Amino acid sequence: MIALKWLLVILGIGLFGSAGALVIYDVYVSSQLRRLLRRSSEEAAGGASAGATSFLSTRPFGPVRWQRALQLAVLAIVPLLISQSIVVVPDGTAGVRVSRFWGVRPGTLYPGVHLLTPFVDNVALYDTREQVYLTAAAESGKNAKELLTVQAREGLNIGIAVAVRYRIDPRRFSYIHASLPGDIGGEVVAPVVASTYRSLAPNYITREIFAVKREELRSKAAEAIKARLESDGILVREVVLRDIKLPEEHAKGLEGLLLKEQESERLGTEQEIKQKQVEDCRAGSGSSESARREASGSASAGSRAAGEGGSGLHAVHAAAEAEADRTIEAGSGSAQGSDSAKRRSGRASQSD
Repeated sequence: MIALKWLLVILGIGLFGSAGALVIYDVYVSSQLRRLLRRSSEEAAGGASAGATSFLSTRPFGPVRWQRALQLAVLAIVPLLISQSIVVVPDGTAGVRVSRFWGVRPGTLYPGVHLLTPFVDNVALYDTREQVYLTAAAESGKNAKELLTVQAREGLNIGIAVAVRYRIDPRRFSYIHASLPGDIGGEVVAPVVASTYRSLAPNYITREIFAVKREELRSKAAEAIKARLESDGILVREVVLRDIKLPEEHAKGLEGLLLKEQESERLGTEQEIKQKQVEDCRAGSGSSESARREASGSASAGSRAAGEGGSGLHAVHAAAEAEADRTIEAGSGSAQGSDSAKRRSGRASQSD
């Protein structure tokens, strides 16, 4: 479509050029004919020839085609008007129609091709992509970012580096164009961010802003910034607290205090671990003493049982020996029986 627009522009300019060239050509041809006739009349003699020459020198030879040139000029206006009525909105942008007679027209022109009233309406384009507003925590020659300083509850000046990601709501373009300044980032977003942080910072002491309640400050500021800018058609996606800069002397003292607190927390943690280990050792020693007592009781019971079993075994052996003696005295036992009795008596003696 852009190629078509430029083609129409070139066609209109070409027709205008043709009309002008036609007139110039006719005038040039007429002047050349007059020059030739004047030369021939000077060479001829006689007053009649001189009179004819005077007549030809005051009037062009043949008519100039003014009507044809006018037709070409009128025809050239048509493609130029058509080209001026075509507007192409590129990607990443959107526009609003602004009339020379009625001001801002409602509606948003999204990326694509649109038709306007030529020489009456024009389009104001806005970037619909996400933009980033940045502040600096300290002055630096390399960065041209705006310096943002706030005061804590003690009155100490603190530098804050903030990054705000935002974009313009395309549905509110008519309001934005009619009510807000052109530099939205510098004239709308910047004052809102600065005033929000400067109103919240006095609620915290320096130590809280620097370490303890840093995230709380960021979240409260983000909510306030989003609410204030959304009413103006600016959508805030994220607010990031990038850095906090304290005065040099106060920063050193605060860092030393934080290191001492971290050391105290580390020592407290180690003390708790040691106390737990001592309690575990005490519990382990108590359980070992109970196990030893149970083992000693079991050993005593086993020894008593072994004693009772030994006395019964002696009685059995004694009865066996008496029976063997009676067998020998009676003479009814055989040598094998006597050998068996001897083996039994030997085993009984080994048992004793």
